[in-house]
Amino acid sequence: MARFEKGKSGNPGGRPRGIVNFAKLRKAIADDVPEILEAMVAAAKGGDVAAAKLLLDRALPPLKPTAPAVSIPLSGDPADSYQRILAAAGKGQIPVDTALALAQLVAATPEQAQDLSFPNIEKLDAMYAAAQEHAEREKARVDREIAEGKRGGMPKRTELTEPEPEAW
Repeated sequence: MARFEKGKSGNPGGRPRGIVNFAKLRKAIADDVPEILEAMVAAAKGGDVAAAKLLLDRALPPLKPTAPAVSIPLSGDPADSYQRILAAAGKGQIPVDTALALAQLVAATPEQAQDLSFPNIEKLDAMYAAAQEHAEREKARVDREIAEGKRGGMPKRTELTEPEPEAW
């Protein structure tokens, strides 16, 4: 058993003294939250970019990429279903990770797994490379459309704030 000395912490790397207890802080400002939010909204409307970013980050979570719904018939011969999955991934209709998950579903039973011939690593690498190329082409197209003014991008910082005085 370890012996502890009087006055010496058993956890020297623990929370230092003077650090705020967030539960107490939350309790202390709970009644003032509506006014604080109103002040943040007013500041954001007044051109405070930091306030606007804070509000938007909290109110609107970042978008996560999602694959569009694609109908892939998986009935019938498992090998045919697997080929349909590969074709959809090759055309960029579904992401490669979704294709792999679907292939695992097709091979869910031992009988079906025996009928399937899974691609070797070279084929998977080729599928991944094709998906990466497709993503890069799409990004380049979107960037080009933004540069040409055909698609709205994020406003520049100068568009969000008041112009600087000429004296600066």
